[in-house]
Amino acid sequence: MESQVISYQVIKEIIQNHKRILLYLMGGILIIFLLLAFLLPKKYTSSVMIQVKPQSGSLNTMINNTALLSLAGISTGGSVLDYMSLLKSDRVINPVIKKLDNEDAEDERFTAEDFVKKYMQIDNPRGTSILSFTITANSPENAQRIAQDVVDSLQDTIAGVGSTQDSTLIKILGKKNEDAKHKMDADVAALEKYKQENGVFIPNEQEKILLEQAAGYEKAKSDETVKLNTNTAILSSIETQIDTQNKNLIDSQMADNPEIQSIRKELFNANEQLAKLQFKFTDDYPEVVKAKENISYLEKQLAKTVAQSISSENVTLSPVQMDLLQKRVVAKNNVESANAALTKLEELSKQNLEKSNQFSQKSVKFLELQRNAKVSTDTYNLLTKSLEELKIKENLEAMDIRVLNSPTYPVKHSWPRKLYVMMVGGLLYLVIAGGFIYIQYTRRMSAMKE
Repeated sequence: MESQVISYQVIKEIIQNHKRILLYLMGGILIIFLLLAFLLPKKYTSSVMIQVKPQSGSLNTMINNTALLSLAGISTGGSVLDYMSLLKSDRVINPVIKKLDNEDAEDERFTAEDFVKKYMQIDNPRGTSILSFTITANSPENAQRIAQDVVDSLQDTIAGVGSTQDSTLIKILGKKNEDAKHKMDADVAALEKYKQENGVFIPNEQEKILLEQAAGYEKAKSDETVKLNTNTAILSSIETQIDTQNKNLIDSQMADNPEIQSIRKELFNANEQLAKLQFKFTDDYPEVVKAKENISYLEKQLAKTVAQSISSENVTLSPVQMDLLQKRVVAKNNVESANAALTKLEELSKQNLEKSNQFSQKSVKFLELQRNAKVSTDTYNLLTKSLEELKIKENLEAMDIRVLNSPTYPVKHSWPRKLYVMMVGGLLYLVIAGGFIYIQYTRRMSAMKE
C-alpha cells in the first residue's frame, strides 16, 4: 500500500485560485457572528453567598442509669450536601417558580429540576461551609429578584421544618412521656381514693424502715427503668438508620470476639453493683459516683473495641455508619444490663415484700400505693425535663444559614460574550474553509492521476 503524500504546492495553488471565495466566506461569517454577538438576547447573572451551619455534635457518653439528659447530646449535624439538596428541592423552588413573570410560572410541567437547569448554578468550595449560587435571567432586576426569592424561600423552609417537625427520638420519648403521665395520674388517683376510704395511715417505726428499704429498691428500679426506656428509644432510632448487613456484622463481632464479651460481662457486673448501691445511697455518694465513672469507662472501651474489631475485618464503612454502629453496641448493651439489673432488683424487692407481710394489709396497701405514685411522678418529671432539654438541643443544632453576600445587581451582562461568539465564528470558518480546500484538493489529485 503506497503512502499518501500531501502536496503543499497544490494546496497553495487552490488557496490562490479560490482566494476571493475564501475571503467572501470569511467576511460573511464575520458579519453574521458580529450581528449575533449584538443581537442575541442578553443574560444577566446575580450571585449569592451563604454560610451554612457546619456539621457538629457527637455522642459524648452513652446513657447510664441516672443521666437521661445526655440524650440531648445526640446530634447528626447538617452537612453542606444537605443544604445543597434542600436548595434544589421542590419545597424551596416551587414558591419561587410561582413568582416568575414569564411563561414558566404558568407551565404546570415546569418543575424545580427544570428551574435549576435553566436559572441556577450552585457551587461549594471543597472543605468549607460556604455555599454560593447564581441566578441567570433576562434582566438585572429579574436576576436579583429571583435570587432574593430563592434566599427567602430557603430561610422559610428551614424555619418551617425546624418548628413543625421533630426527630424520631423526640417522638419516641414523647410517646413514653405521655404514657408515663397517664400512669402517674392513675397511681396518684388510686392513692387518694385509698386515703379517703381508709383514713390517713401513719406507719410505725418498723414500717418506716421497710418503707425506706422499699423506696430504695423502687428508686433503683425507677432509674433502671428510665435507663431501659431511654436506651430502647436510642436503639430504635439507630436501628432505622443502619442496614441489616451492618447489624448482622456488629452482632457477629460481639458474639465471636472474647475481648468484647469480657467487657460486656464487666458492664453487667458493674450495673448490678450500681443497682445495689443506689437503693442504699444517694447519687452523689462517693461509691455511687465511682461506679458510674467505671460504667462510663467500660462503655467507651466497648465502643472502641467494636470499632477496632470491625476495622480488622476489612469492612468499608462510612464515618456516620461506624458512629451509629458503635452507639448501637453501647445502647444494646445498656438495654441488656438494665434488664439484668431489673431482674436482680425485682428479686430483692420480693424478699423485702415478704418481710412486710406481717404488717396489716392496709399498711402494705398504703405503702404500695404511695410508692407507685412516687415512682410514677419521678419518672414522668424526669422524662418531661429530658424531653424539653432534647427539644432545645435539637433546635439549637437545627439547620440554619447566614447570608454573607446578598443577591448582587449585575451591571454587565454575562451572555453573550462577544469574544466567545467571535471565537465560535472563527472555528466555523476554519471548518468550512478546510472542508472546501479538502474537496478541491481531492478533485485536483484525482485529475492528475487520470
